[in-house]
This record gives sequence, C-alpha cells and structure tokens, in this order.
Amino acid sequence: MVGQEYLKKINGKFLVLYENNSQLNSGLIKKSQINLSIKNGNFFVDESKILFSGGLLNFYGDTFNFQGMKKINFNLLFNFRDTDKFLKYLSLNKKKIKMPNIIETMGSFNILPKKINLNKIRIDSNQLNKQSLQRIKFFFDETFGNELNLGIFDKKNIKKFINSIN
Repeated sequence: MVGQEYLKKINGKFLVLYENNSQLNSGLIKKSQINLSIKNGNFFVDESKILFSGGLLNFYGDTFNFQGMKKINFNLLFNFRDTDKFLKYLSLNKKKIKMPNIIETMGSFNILPKKINLNKIRIDSNQLNKQSLQRIKFFFDETFGNELNLGIFDKKNIKKFINSIN
C-alpha cells in the first residue's frame, strides 16, 4: 500500500472543466464543472455540474474508509430540461417513454465489492419505496456486475435504465 501513503500526502482543491466544442462529436456530455478537493487521501466533490444533451446533473459527494474499504457517498439531481432532446439522443420513442423532469438520488458505493446502496430516489414528486429501491439496485448489479465504472454513461446502459423505470 505504498501508493496509499503518497495519496494521503496530496491535499488541495481542483477545478476540472470540460467543454465539448466538436461538431463531429455529438456525445451525451456537453460541458462539466467538477469541484474536487483532496484531504489526507479522501476525495470530496463539492457542488458540481454536468450539462448533458437535454438536461443538467448537479452532484456532490465524498469518499471515506469504511471497515478498511473505500466508500463513496453521493447525491445526484438530474434535471431534464428538454426530455425530447434527451430521448432523441438515446434514439428512444418519446411516445412510448414517460420521461420524468427530475430524478434525485442519494446513496453510497462500496469500491472494492463494487456494490451500490440506494438510500433515496425521488422521481418528480414521488419518493420510491424500499421495494422499488431494491429493484433499481438489482438493475445496477445485473447490468454492471463487477464492472460498475464510467460504463454508467454508456448510451446503451442509459437506454436500459430508462426502459427499466418505465
């Protein structure tokens, strides 16, 4: 764990900016601003934003050691400003999909066993019950298994998720 010792010595605040200016790349993410700070080997994401095709994601979170394993707490707020644009990007039929305007999620992710825990999901004004939270947790476990990483931004995985909540 030599790397862990070095990581604990890095402290500071970082601003990560991204802007997709390419006319050729019509990816989901258009622009992002991530406010990251590192303190004694723990990462903190302060109020950050990702502008995507059809909406905005506001999020924050932190990491900490839990029983010797890294755990990430997260809070996500998806605001779908133009659901037609979002569904068009995913090549989904807007007549068949009932797309919410807001999805708010709070939970945690255990890095080593790659397991997600969902504490709260609110879709528009409806808070999901424990059974629905378990169904969505099962979806993540089945879809991503031990590969939960940036694949959550993959177009086909987003389509699967949208179809699973409809």
